[in-house]
Amino acid sequence: MSSPVRRVRRPRTIALAVPAMLLASLALGTPAFADDVVDPGPASAETSTPSEPAPEPPREEPKPEPEAEPKPEPKPEPEQKPEPEQKPDPKPDAPAPSPEPKADPAEESAPVEVPADAVPAGKEAEKAAALVKEPQAAQDTCPDGGGWIKVEPVDALTKTITAPANKLIAEVCAKSSTNVVSIVLDPPAAEYTFTSGEGPWAVFVNGQGQPQNISHVSYRLIDVPVEVPGPPAPTQLDPCGPNNAYFTEASIPADTDQYDVTTEGNPVTKVTIEAKPGFVLTGGNKVYTVQDSGTACIVVPQLQPTDPCGPNNATWVLPAETAEYSAALVDGKIVLTAKGAARFPGDETTYTYDVGPAPDSGTACAVDRAVVCATTVVQARAAADTPGTILIVNLADLIAKGFTGSYPFTYTENGVTYQVIRAAAPGETAGSVTGITCAVAGVEVTNTPQEKGEVRGVAATALPNTGGPDGLLLLLGVGLVLGGAGVVLAQRREA
Repeated sequence: MSSPVRRVRRPRTIALAVPAMLLASLALGTPAFADDVVDPGPASAETSTPSEPAPEPPREEPKPEPEAEPKPEPKPEPEQKPEPEQKPDPKPDAPAPSPEPKADPAEESAPVEVPADAVPAGKEAEKAAALVKEPQAAQDTCPDGGGWIKVEPVDALTKTITAPANKLIAEVCAKSSTNVVSIVLDPPAAEYTFTSGEGPWAVFVNGQGQPQNISHVSYRLIDVPVEVPGPPAPTQLDPCGPNNAYFTEASIPADTDQYDVTTEGNPVTKVTIEAKPGFVLTGGNKVYTVQDSGTACIVVPQLQPTDPCGPNNATWVLPAETAEYSAALVDGKIVLTAKGAARFPGDETTYTYDVGPAPDSGTACAVDRAVVCATTVVQARAAADTPGTILIVNLADLIAKGFTGSYPFTYTENGVTYQVIRAAAPGETAGSVTGITCAVAGVEVTNTPQEKGEVRGVAATALPNTGGPDGLLLLLGVGLVLGGAGVVLAQRREA
C-alpha cells in the first residue's frame, strides 16, 4: 500500500520543480534587461519568488550586474554635449538631460552619439570612434562677409562685376571645381571680368586643358580714394667716382597721413612713396633710384720743384694745363680749377696744393754772376743803362750794394733802378737771356737782351742829339787847344 502512495507524490514534486526551474531561469535572465532599463524594482521581486531554488542560485552570475553599472555612462554624454559650449551660456543644470537616453538603449549605443574624445573599449569600438574623429574636411570657398560680397551660383566661363558709384573693386576671388584663387587689384578697378582658363584663372581647366565653369566669385569693395599730389623727387648727388651716387637726407620726404615713405641704403639710394588706404597719388606711387654716372675723378698731379744754383731760390713748378683743369698761382698757392663736368675727389671744382716751400739744395753757382734788369730812370744816364736793358753783373758788385743772395733784389745807382732777377748760368750772356720782362714806367717793355754798353732797339727818352760824331768833336777840340797854345807862344817871342 505504501508504494502506490509514493508514486502519486513524485509526480506532484516534479510538477512543482519544473515551474520553479523556469522561474529561476527567468530570474537569472531578467536582471540584464532590468539593468539596461535601470529599474531594479521588478528584478528584485522576480528573484525573490523562487525561494526554493536557493541551492542552485548561481548568484555569482548576477555579479555581472555591477559590470552593467558602467552602462550609465550616458552620464558623460550630457557633459560631452559641449556642442552647446559654442553657445555662450551653457547652463549649469545642463546635466538634467541625462535621463533622456534611458528611453531607448539602442540610441545609447549608436556611434553618432559617442563624443569625439570618448573612445569606447574594444577594437570595433575604436574603429567606430576613429570614424567619428575624422570627419570629411569642407572644401575651400571664396570669402563671404567682412567686406566681401559673394556671387553664386555663376556656372559660366566668364563673369563680370561692376562696382557701385563711389566704390572700386580692390580684391577678387573665384572658385572652379576644387581650385580657389584670389588676387589683389592694383590699382583698384571700377569693373572686373573673370575668365576661366586665362590670366590668374588659368588653373580653372580640366584634365584635357579645357576651361571649366566658375562656380562662384567674391569681391571686396573700397571707397574711391582721394587723389593727392605726391612730394617732390629727392635730390641726387653723384660725386666723381664709381657707384657713389646718393639722395641727400634733407630732400627725402617724411611720412604723412596721405602716404608712406620707405628708404633703402646708407646713404640712401632708393626712395619709395606709396599712398595710404583711401588716397591715391597723382601719377601713382613713386619709386626713385639713384643713377650713377661713374665719372672718374681728376687725378691730381704731383708738384715738381725747380732749384737753380744759389741759396733759397727753389720753387714749385706750376702744373701744365690739361683738358680737365687749369693751373694758376693764387695768393702764393698753386690752385687747379676743373673744366666743364670734370671734378676733383670729393666732387670739388678746385684743388689747392697744401705744400710748404720747395726744398732748396743751397748749391752755390759755378759763376758768381746775376741777371739784372734796368727798370726805371730817375735822371739821365748812359745809354747802356736805359730801362729795359738786360745786364749780367758780378755777384761781388751786387753784394757791395747789399745783395744777400735772395732773389729778386732791387737797388738804385746813378738814378737808375735795377732788379736782380736770378743767378746767371755758366757761360750765359745778356744776349742769350730769354723770358724776362722789364717794367718801364708802368709799361711792360721787352727788349732784345744786350750786353752792357750796347743799345739797340730802345726808344730815346731825351732830346735828340744834333751834334757831330763824338770822334770829330774830340779832334776839333784838341786842334783848338793846340792852336791856342801856338798863338800864345808866338806872342811871347815877339815881346
